[in-house]
Amino acid sequence: MKNSVVEWRKKLVTTIKARKLEYVGHIMRNERRYGLLQNILQGKISGKRGPGQRTNPWLKNLAAWFSVTTTALFRAAANNVVIARMTINTRTGYAL
Repeated sequence: MKNSVVEWRKKLVTTIKARKLEYVGHIMRNERRYGLLQNILQGKISGKRGPGQRTNPWLKNLAAWFSVTTTALFRAAANNVVIARMTINTRTGYAL
């Protein structure tokens, strides 16, 4: 692969990480408005799962990228400053 393609992919992954993190922070801070989305993100939906291969959970990606537990991620998401720092660190390359 050419260097330009590799650089483009790195930028794309960095953008995806930052946007996912910002979205989780946005959803977790407003419980009244996004209660259903919070339940979906936390995996608290009742019922049986259909057959087939399990997909990689959305929050597990974030937890793996930032080397934290999902509980720590939820706590961080409730705080604007922590999420902003994590996002900045992602964009500057400190938390890849």
